[in-house]
Amino acid sequence: MDLRDHWERVYREKDLTQVSWYQDRPDLSLSFVARTGVDKTARILDVGAGTSALVDNLLDAGYQHLGVLDVSATAIGITQRRLGDRSDDVEWFISSVTEFESPHPWDVWHDRAVLHFLTEPEDQASYRTRLEASVADDGAVVVSTFGPEGPERCSGLDVHRYGLVEMTECVGPDFTLDHHEIVEHATPGGGGQQFLSCLFRRTSGSPSADFR
Repeated sequence: MDLRDHWERVYREKDLTQVSWYQDRPDLSLSFVARTGVDKTARILDVGAGTSALVDNLLDAGYQHLGVLDVSATAIGITQRRLGDRSDDVEWFISSVTEFESPHPWDVWHDRAVLHFLTEPEDQASYRTRLEASVADDGAVVVSTFGPEGPERCSGLDVHRYGLVEMTECVGPDFTLDHHEIVEHATPGGGGQQFLSCLFRRTSGSPSADFR
């Protein structure tokens, strides 16, 4: 299955307030960004953002250098229209995370529910490579995936569930776990999904990309 085509169909055809991952306000993500301790001039990238309102809330809070990455041009367009003129204050990237080439380092890499859709080892390895290349040498990583008791499928796709040890191994030795939470996300349909949310800090190595 071509994931780009899959997500384009989702964002064209679904009621986006009823999809399982919908959040009216991304409070957990906002709390993790605050926990990183970065100031309002930090560069923050929302990876696989879809139509998340995280960027809206970060702009409201005064953050000045935000980026949004998603494989779906439709999702990007929906968010841009929602933001109106404020979209000019955001960097937009239409790309798969496994192919993403950042123009500069990011102080915070935020990923809610992208990594668990990468079920093949080569895609997970590509994710880690892109992460290592994109995060500043003193940057932070906020990543949330389905936890050990989370669903086995989402949006018609198989997913890879993570425990804390496997998550730490996946992110890699350049990053040290600072904080984690197991949370239950309430879906619009009244169900629940277990998520593992983690904050890592870069403690060794430096961005491998040549930013100029």
